[in-house]
Amino acid sequence: AGAAEDPSVIPTFFPPGWPVEVMPQLHRELQADLVGLVPNGRLIIAQRSGHYVHQGEPELVVEAIRDVVDAVRDPETWVVGAPSTPAQSTTSAVPGALVHLGDRTLFLSCSGTGSPTVILESGLNDTAAVWSAVQHDVATTTRVCSYDRANVPGGASDPSDPTASRSRLRSAAELVADLHALLVAADVPGPFVLVGHSVGGLVVRLYAATYPEEVVGMVLIDATHEDNWARLEEDIGPALWPMAVEQFTQAVAGGVLEPL
Repeated sequence: AGAAEDPSVIPTFFPPGWPVEVMPQLHRELQADLVGLVPNGRLIIAQRSGHYVHQGEPELVVEAIRDVVDAVRDPETWVVGAPSTPAQSTTSAVPGALVHLGDRTLFLSCSGTGSPTVILESGLNDTAAVWSAVQHDVATTTRVCSYDRANVPGGASDPSDPTASRSRLRSAAELVADLHALLVAADVPGPFVLVGHSVGGLVVRLYAATYPEEVVGMVLIDATHEDNWARLEEDIGPALWPMAVEQFTQAVAGGVLEPL
């Protein structure tokens, strides 16, 4: 799913004078490229929400997830865009728990029953809480889990390095390794349908490439494209780019932004 109008994807660390008018077209082009990565990819436009489609129009995201779950459960009879499996009775909310990974813990919340298991991957700076409406409804259809990445401001998980005085930047591969270790430690059953919002889209795509035998479906919600920053730098030019990088670096150092 992609947002119809998306001013909130423009990070607050962009300096004054940043030509925001170049971003909507670039955003549309990159979203279309993501859809084309698979033969049966489908783009759904969220007309009433910005970047946070899963909060502004959670019903749209829930329907997309259920559609993929239906395709996994019965691929021979599944029809693209057909009404999804009706929801069952609502499950009770699960507060979540801390799962131990060696010398640290990650927060995980799972609810519902059934297969495949849906894994919700948040965007930059977001905790599992942003998925509350989506998780509540998807849990009536199948098992669904959300979690807090290490180093997310306000999250319940431990830092990636509990002994460090300041969190360092982490690669997508490290985030994938954390998620995989979490699912194994918590004994979360596969196969998985991965759902990624914003930068979380990069994480779930890399997870699928790293562990293809575990992943049977994917939903991307206004996901970040791997060429996003290179295209921005190319389109905008060298005058403003170093200023934006410096402000981003300062935001991470000050704990305002998650260090990714």
